[in-house]
Amino acid sequence: MAFLALVLLLCGYSLAQELEAEAPPQPQPQPQILSPEEIPQGFAAQLKAQQAQQPQEATVAAEPPKEEKKAETAAPKKGFHSYEAYLDSIELTAKLLLPARITLDSMKYVINAEFGTEKNKQLKIESLEKQHKAKEKKIMDKLTSTIRLSQDIQPEWDGLLQENEKDIGEYKKRIDKFKEKISDMNVMNVRIKSLLAKLNISESDIETLEKKNMLYIKRMERACELVQNYMLKEEAQVLSTERKKFSMTLGEYNEDKGELQINVKDFGTNVPFDYHGVIKMKQRQAETIDNETEGFTAIIDYMNYPFVVDGSKVYPGAKKAHIYYEDKELTAVGAFKGIEGFDWREGYKEWAMHVDSLLNGRLKYRNLGPSYVTEYPPFWTASRIFRATAFVLSAASLGLGYWQDRELKAKTEEANRLYKETMRTAIEGNKAVYDINAMFYNDEVKNLEKSLFARNGLYISAGAFGVAGIVSFFF
Repeated sequence: MAFLALVLLLCGYSLAQELEAEAPPQPQPQPQILSPEEIPQGFAAQLKAQQAQQPQEATVAAEPPKEEKKAETAAPKKGFHSYEAYLDSIELTAKLLLPARITLDSMKYVINAEFGTEKNKQLKIESLEKQHKAKEKKIMDKLTSTIRLSQDIQPEWDGLLQENEKDIGEYKKRIDKFKEKISDMNVMNVRIKSLLAKLNISESDIETLEKKNMLYIKRMERACELVQNYMLKEEAQVLSTERKKFSMTLGEYNEDKGELQINVKDFGTNVPFDYHGVIKMKQRQAETIDNETEGFTAIIDYMNYPFVVDGSKVYPGAKKAHIYYEDKELTAVGAFKGIEGFDWREGYKEWAMHVDSLLNGRLKYRNLGPSYVTEYPPFWTASRIFRATAFVLSAASLGLGYWQDRELKAKTEEANRLYKETMRTAIEGNKAVYDINAMFYNDEVKNLEKSLFARNGLYISAGAFGVAGIVSFFF
C-alpha cells in the first residue's frame, strides 16, 4: 500500500509538472386594360388580395448548409490574433486545472488509506497540497490576468466587413455566419462561466469576461446590420431596360381629361412587367393614332432586387414606365400589376414585402463602414438618451408632485381653520372681523385650487414620462 501511495505521489508530481508545461499559449393572353385605381398599390398588397380568393400552398424553406468551423491557430505570445482564440485559451486553461484538482483529491484519499499515524498522514497531505497550490497558483494567475486583459481584441473578421460584393447572395452568407457566431458565443459563454465557477474564480472576473462576450455578440449584431446595409445599397439601385417597342394595347380616350388608356407588358425577359395606365395626349393626336401602337416605345425602371424562379433570377420589381411616341416622352400615370403565376411560388410573399419597402423608401441606405462594428458601440445611443430623459423627467415630476401634495395638505388645514374663524365671527355678529376673515379664507381657497391643479398635473406628467420610457424598450 505504501509503495502504491509513493507511485501515485510521483504521478501527481509529474502531472503537476505537465500542467505547468502544457499551460496554453495565447491563442400572357390579351388582358383587359385596368385603370391605376383598380390595381392595389404595392406587390405585397396585390398578393394579399389574391390570397383572400385562393389557398396558399405550404412551402418548406430549405435549410442552408452549415459551414464547418475552422480550427483556430494558437495565439502568438505577444497577444491574441482574434477574440475567438482568446476565449479558447481561457477555456483550455480552465479545463486543464480541473483534472489536477481531482487528482489531488484522489492522492489525499490514498494517503488516508495507508497504515501509519495520523500525524504522518497529515504531514504528507500538507506537503502534497503545498506543492499543488504552488503549481496551480502560477496557472491561476495566468488565467485571471488573461481574463483581465484590457486590450480590445477584435473577432476574426477575415475581410467579412468589407463592401466588396456585387452578388447579394454572398452578403446573405456572411449574415448567416455572423448569426452562427452569436449562437456559438451564447453556448460558449454558459460553458466557460460554469468552468470558472468550479475553479472559484471571483464574481468580478466572471462578470468582466461576460461583458467582453456581450461586446462580441453586439459586434456580430452590428456586423449583420452593416452587411444588410451593403445589400440594401445594391438592392436600392434603379436599373432600366433599353428603350424599345414592347407589347402594347391602347384603350379608350377620355376627352375631358385628355388621357388615353394604355397597357404595356413583357413576360419573355428577365424583367417581366404588366403596366396599366394612361398617357396625356391631345384629342387630335389621339384621333390620328387611331389606337395603333406604331411609333410607341418604352423604357422600364426596376429595382435591382431579383426574385428566383426555377433557379433563374428575374426582376419583377418595376418602378416606373417611360412611354415615348416617336422621340417625345409622354406624361404617363399608372401602376404595375403583379405577374400572374408568381404569387404561389416559394418566397414571393417575402420578396413582395421587401421590394415594396424599397419602392416606397421605407428602407434607406446608411453611410456605414467597418468602423461601425470594430469601434466600441457608444453607450449613449439616441434611444438610451430618450429613455434616460423620460425616466429623469418622470422622477422629477413625481418628486415635485409629492412636494405639492404636502403643500396641499397644509393649505387645506389652513383653509379649514380660516373657515371656522369666519363662521365664528359671523355668529357673533362682528362684521368687521368677519369681512377680514372671509377675505383671507377666499385667498386661501384660490391657493388651494392652484396647488391641487399643479399636483395633479405633475402626477399625470410623471406617469406619461414613465410610460414613454418603458415603451422605448420595445423600439
